[in-house]
Amino acid sequence: MTSQFDFTNAEWKDIAVLPVLVGVALAKAEDSGRLGSFRELRTLTHSISEQAPENAARSLIEAASTIDVRDKIDEFEDHASDVLADVAVNACSTIAAILDERATPDESHAYKAWVFNIAFQVADTAKEDGVRVSPAETELLGRTKTALGL
Repeated sequence: MTSQFDFTNAEWKDIAVLPVLVGVALAKAEDSGRLGSFRELRTLTHSISEQAPENAARSLIEAASTIDVRDKIDEFEDHASDVLADVAVNACSTIAAILDERATPDESHAYKAWVFNIAFQVADTAKEDGVRVSPAETELLGRTKTALGL
């Protein structure tokens, strides 16, 4: 079983922060209004803090879930949406490669799927222009899924 100690400190920090980075990028992909944005960030926080799913990456997810999500959200909120989207996609690609190298295939896939599921939950939380998942969110979800290798 892979644990956070199988990664360097910098790698682990990036792995643990990835769901927040991707979630904030999705929340900022399209303007949901003040209430919609609040709901998306609340969904992000709750999705990360929920009990880890029963899957191969449970121990990694539990360890990642201990980060201060609100602090990380604040860190990313001031960035432009297009820049944040590109940073999130690049991080997905980098971290996917690290997970594929260091974790078992099942653990790697399960962690990446968990990150993507959080991203989808954020995108699906609030309507933008009358649709649940906007074209901008759909495009970013596609880029994220590809970068994660899912």
